[in-house]
Amino acid sequence: MERSSGCRCLQCLPKRGLIGHTTSHEFKVDGLDSSTLYRITVKPLNTSGEGKQTEGQVETLPSPAFTFSKTETTSSEFIIHWESGHENDIFVLASEGVELYRGKERSYIWRELKEKQLYKVQLWAENSQGKRTEAKQANGKTTGNTVVAGGGAGGAESVKPIQPVVKEPIETEHNQDSTVKTKANHFSDIERVFNKEKINVLADLGVVKGTTHMLFEPNRPVTRMEFTSMLVRSLKLPLETDVTLGFEDINPSAWYVDLLKTAIKDQVARGFSSREFGPDRVINREQAAKMVNNIIKATPQQESSAYSDSSQIVEWARKDVLGLTEINLVQGYPDGSFRAKQEVTRAEAAEMIYNMLQMK
Repeated sequence: MERSSGCRCLQCLPKRGLIGHTTSHEFKVDGLDSSTLYRITVKPLNTSGEGKQTEGQVETLPSPAFTFSKTETTSSEFIIHWESGHENDIFVLASEGVELYRGKERSYIWRELKEKQLYKVQLWAENSQGKRTEAKQANGKTTGNTVVAGGGAGGAESVKPIQPVVKEPIETEHNQDSTVKTKANHFSDIERVFNKEKINVLADLGVVKGTTHMLFEPNRPVTRMEFTSMLVRSLKLPLETDVTLGFEDINPSAWYVDLLKTAIKDQVARGFSSREFGPDRVINREQAAKMVNNIIKATPQQESSAYSDSSQIVEWARKDVLGLTEINLVQGYPDGSFRAKQEVTRAEAAEMIYNMLQMK
């Protein structure tokens, strides 16, 4: 960034307030969290006054400070635990180039494995832009009836033959629809996904598309623009190419522009403001419910707190969440929570849209 003539200092103004001054073209900000989007305002100053400020945003890199804390194996499972103090990092677990898990949890159970086989997994952290750390590896060998526990390096020792009890949160939205017929998978990475048949149906309809020719990446968080495009395609809306978009954070030549124009024109989606849509930001459960209810228009019959954490649902999406809950299009978790701020995966997005189409 060039300084104006006579400029003696620059102010860097994030949303939280002034963080410093500089007379150079660089400014270092310490104490930021990893994989976090920061909005920065830079304002030129000299003795005559202030110049026009410039705004920008940057996302910090993911942190490499994570470790495998525990690994366990049974005759058919490899149970992996890891630790990290950075809540915004997205963790990716893979084996031989195939992605097993993507998300912010700190454990994963790899099921339906063969007995007495050595399995290797790689774990790395990413931010929402896909920038990643170096991978770390853990090994585990399945056994007969013996549980084997080890550390992050894959070392192991035999213990008593007790089947470990591992609880996973199971969302009631994930129940398979018995009316969906089994057919060949469109993608190579959905065989073990809870709703693979629904994903296949939506792929047949052109509603969902792969991230590559063969991959769907079901566990990857879905972006706002990906979810918006799925909704537009599911409704078979004619593309609106003459709409003028006022958002300053979109690329006019991006693949999604006509889909976004259509979504705005038909009121399927809205921006955070007249200037910001956030196409690459990950969508959470309350935002997804809001978009779906822009189409369904479900109205709650009562304003009761359907969830233990209803107070955490943002006001502009609360009626949408409650309305969709009453018609069973969205549901909560067994502990009674909705988890409004939790990210939606691509598989969960497909689930919501498939179920939405059954109601139209």
